[in-house]
Amino acid sequence: MKIKSKFIDWDGAGGAPGRISSLTYDASTDELIKNAGTSSEERLSIAPAGGGPAQIYVSGTGNDETGDGTEGKPYRQISKAVSVVQPHNGSKYTVYVDGGTYSNFEIAGGKQIDLTLRGDVTIQPTAAVSQGIYIKDHSIVQVLNDGTRRALTFVNCYGGIVVENSNLKINGSVSSLTAGALCNRALIEAKENAYVMLYGAPIVREAGSDIAINTTFSCWYGSRMYLNLSSLTMGNSSLRHYMFLYATYASHIFLSGSNQLVIPNAFTYGLYAANGSIIAHSGIGTNNATTPTKTSDGGRIFTGAQEA
Repeated sequence: MKIKSKFIDWDGAGGAPGRISSLTYDASTDELIKNAGTSSEERLSIAPAGGGPAQIYVSGTGNDETGDGTEGKPYRQISKAVSVVQPHNGSKYTVYVDGGTYSNFEIAGGKQIDLTLRGDVTIQPTAAVSQGIYIKDHSIVQVLNDGTRRALTFVNCYGGIVVENSNLKINGSVSSLTAGALCNRALIEAKENAYVMLYGAPIVREAGSDIAINTTFSCWYGSRMYLNLSSLTMGNSSLRHYMFLYATYASHIFLSGSNQLVIPNAFTYGLYAANGSIIAHSGIGTNNATTPTKTSDGGRIFTGAQEA
């Protein structure tokens, strides 16, 4: 067996001189084992042989300490599954997530992950955090399902998903995207040349009686956001909410297939484009925001081919 990487070039005859005394490959866990079977044993997860996608399982009944990420012995938290994915190696990993409640997590370092929901998922850390899911550092994430559209809800997170200099695609896999208690920032925020595609997901904005919502979707610093939204439901329409769509600093938001979408008068601004940014849409069912559209500092809003 030959293993070659930028760290190790090993042909099975021995360890890399001066670095590894013994090296074993465990095919059942896709791990390299340094000094296997000794008190100094160390394990390193690697991409599976042949370059195929790794499969990692997460369940509410799993265990991060005793689990190994297989379907029979899943991890408990999504963050644990993400931690064993190797960054910048060009391989795509599939993380299967059973329905349940999980803590917040971060995907960074150029990791490529298909996050496949096998039930309705709530991201709810024990203590309030800035965002439920943070995707950054040139990572590529796609949210899929097991054949049934699943609900994704954020609770105890000030923001839902932040995508920074990375790609996120949610293509018809989510039945609803919900900002629950304490979520008073953007449900999805793209920044620093990020790319986000959200297709066919009903949006639900809920809040406690003392929480004012800021922005539902925000796009910053050269980012691109493509949205296809079927509906918007407000859990507490008596609260004032600031902006539904906000693009700033040379960013673009494209909204399509939303002829049935109703933006309620709970929002101060429906669509807001600033600082050379563009919001383009093919038509919105009803925009009842106090100020339906607003532009500033070179921002533009277009309906079809005509400027609004």
